[in-house]
Amino acid sequence: GDYTIQFIRNDEFLENEKPVSIDNDQKNCATFCYPWTKEYMSDPSRTILLANVGAHIHEFTRFQAAIDRFVDVVNQMNRPQDIVLFRTLVPGHWDCSRPALAPFQSFKEYLKDAEEHQNPKEEIYSWSKFAEYNDYAVNVIDKRKFSQSNNPLALMEVVDVFPMTVLRADGHCSDEYRPPSYLDSDCLHYDLPGPIDWWSHLAFSHLQDIAAVEKTVNSR
Repeated sequence: GDYTIQFIRNDEFLENEKPVSIDNDQKNCATFCYPWTKEYMSDPSRTILLANVGAHIHEFTRFQAAIDRFVDVVNQMNRPQDIVLFRTLVPGHWDCSRPALAPFQSFKEYLKDAEEHQNPKEEIYSWSKFAEYNDYAVNVIDKRKFSQSNNPLALMEVVDVFPMTVLRADGHCSDEYRPPSYLDSDCLHYDLPGPIDWWSHLAFSHLQDIAAVEKTVNSR
């Protein structure tokens, strides 16, 4: 059937009445927090909400607040028919323009490379905090599964792309194959097609598993 895909940027799961514009560099939070809840609630049909936060947050307490705020908001929406997928964070790979980069064969190899190529802008990017951020988010979402609520809750699952993506130091926007127009500084984002295409595969696998469980439950 027909479906609609919509993207809304909100870097802290925070909403306010302040004006915001990426084009005009007008920020209404630490960065850009476009309103999303009204648009999301405007369509009563079953919806898949894919969310992520943290890449623009540099303090653990602020990340905690963002995750707690997001879960609270979703819980209050009374949309038990929906599916909420939270994607984990993935740090960049410093010095990703090195020639002949290839996927790491293990997590141990990734850690060794990360130690040998320290990020001189770590205080700006906070990549080393992403694993801790992920642990907190996963813990909150796991606890939610067993919480008691007076409202029917949407299913909320984690799409954990961290383990497989940290192995891909290759494929970043600033790798050795970058177009001339690309800056030699983006070792966080990936080219398309590229490693993040597998995030879609993982999310789709989650949805297939959810559909299989629902089919089994409904057939009883």
